[in-house]
Amino acid sequence: MWLLTFSSVWGQQANVSTRTFDLNGHAVQGVGTIQSGPTRSQVTRDLNGRTVPVESVEERVVSDAGGVRTTERIVKRYDPNGNPGPAERVRIEERKQPDGSISTAATIERGDINRAFQLAERSTTLTRTAGTRTESTTTVERPTLNGSMEVIERRDQAINTESNKTTERASTLRRDANGRLTEFAKKDREAISSNGQTNENVVEYESATTGQMRLMRQTAAVLQPDGIRQVTVYLPNAQGVLKVSEQKVIERKNTPTGTTETTTVQFPLPSDSGKLGTARMVEQTVCNGACGQPSRP
Repeated sequence: MWLLTFSSVWGQQANVSTRTFDLNGHAVQGVGTIQSGPTRSQVTRDLNGRTVPVESVEERVVSDAGGVRTTERIVKRYDPNGNPGPAERVRIEERKQPDGSISTAATIERGDINRAFQLAERSTTLTRTAGTRTESTTTVERPTLNGSMEVIERRDQAINTESNKTTERASTLRRDANGRLTEFAKKDREAISSNGQTNENVVEYESATTGQMRLMRQTAAVLQPDGIRQVTVYLPNAQGVLKVSEQKVIERKNTPTGTTETTTVQFPLPSDSGKLGTARMVEQTVCNGACGQPSRP
């Protein structure tokens, strides 16, 4: 169990405890994630039971004027003894264009042993909205051996929202051995809301060695009006037929001091893959204070 108290630069505070459980219902050690305001931290315990950091992220707004918002994020990662390694600096500039589109430029710089930052990655995203449709294209570049920048990936996304239905199509293209950008992965999502309940279906594909797109995963999620989320994951078997891999139920409840979120899971029975076994709790998170909002199913 993790129990931490911290405050952000904005004065927010949160006490978060997270427990995970093994097959026998015993709490097991893991990585705890805590977020409050602009600060996020991950911690674990070493062999002596001491709490040591794994990663910390601090974010601040550098400027916000004239339609341009610039933020800076400092990421620090730590070794098993809690000693910090070279930092990573992410700078994000969001600019609203005259035609209403939004251009976002992000640079990632990684520190070296001399604490100097070197450019590691640069990305540019252009987002356009027309009526109920929003389209975005992200181009990712990395330095080459001669110091120039080369496009290594492009991500395209289109989201359409009409009344109670949202559809999304996303694709990722990566540079192949011949230097061409070819489709590596794609995702189709559909979410329909009715009477306070949202049903979401996500299908994910990846490129196979044949060059064709291969179905890799399908997820069906239901977000009920009371905040309970049921997520069923399907994976293809050797014949490519989708079979239930697991079913999770995430229940989030408000308490007088914060929230409690409990996750239970069911797996197919070894004797009958068409039936689910007994549900067992795998994780419980208790938050007191600035606990944020529940996530999408």
